[in-house]
Amino acid sequence: MAKFDQSSQPPSPVSAKRAARILEAYGADPARWPAAERSGTLAALNKFPELADARQSATDMDQILGGAPDYTPSADLARRISAAALHEPKTPAWRTWLSGLIPASATPMGLMQSVATLFVAVTLGVMAGAFIPGSDNDAMAEEFMLLAFGPAYQMQTFEEVGGAE
Repeated sequence: MAKFDQSSQPPSPVSAKRAARILEAYGADPARWPAAERSGTLAALNKFPELADARQSATDMDQILGGAPDYTPSADLARRISAAALHEPKTPAWRTWLSGLIPASATPMGLMQSVATLFVAVTLGVMAGAFIPGSDNDAMAEEFMLLAFGPAYQMQTFEEVGGAE
C-alpha cells in the first residue's frame, strides 16, 4: 500500500471509523477534508490498511460525480426555490387555538403548549369517563388485566372462582 503525503504539523489522532466517515462524506481528495482532521486522516490511511477500500470507493464516487454535467438552473427556478425557502408555512388552526389558551409567561412556549395539550387531553378523558352512560368499568378492567397479563391472569381467575380443584 502506498504511503500518503502528510503535512508538517503533528496529526491529531483519527480513528479508522472516523477516517472512513470522512472519506464517505468528503471524498478521496484531502483538500476537501476538514482542515483540523486532514493530517490525522492521512495518518489513519497509512496506519489502517483496511481503509484502502474505503478510499478507493471514495475515489470512484468522486469520478462519477465529477463526470456529471454541470447544471445551471433557470432564473425562474432559482427565484421559486428562494421564495419557497423564505415563505413561512401557515400555522394550523388547532395550533392557533391552542396558543390562545396559553397566557404569556416566562415559561418557554413549547413547554406551555405541551402542558396545555396534556391538560385538554386529561380533561376530555375525565369528562368522557364521567358522562358516557353504560360503561361497565369492572368488565373493562377485566379486559385490561387479561390483555396485560394474558393466560397467567386468566388461569389465576379460573382458580379463584373454584374451577381447578
